[in-house]
Amino acid sequence: MKGGAKLNEILKTRALAIYIKVEDISILKARLLARGTENQEQITSRLLKVAEESTFETKFDVSILNHDLNMALESAEGAVNHFLDSNT
Repeated sequence: MKGGAKLNEILKTRALAIYIKVEDISILKARLLARGTENQEQITSRLLKVAEESTFETKFDVSILNHDLNMALESAEGAVNHFLDSNT
């Protein structure tokens, strides 16, 4: 996350930095538990990391809520297309 924010700072308008966020940390926890691919310690570690990374959201050009995968994908595609159109 720090690397993405730093690149955005360096590249400015030559790159588009997109921050993908979850509506609520409890939703992320439920998703991770439902997947069943990580143990409790790994999930706790990821949740702590997400909380820390959320402080970098304002360093990104666009913030997309990942409430629904298809909607988030559509938003990301729209942001990228807008960025590309405005830089041609």
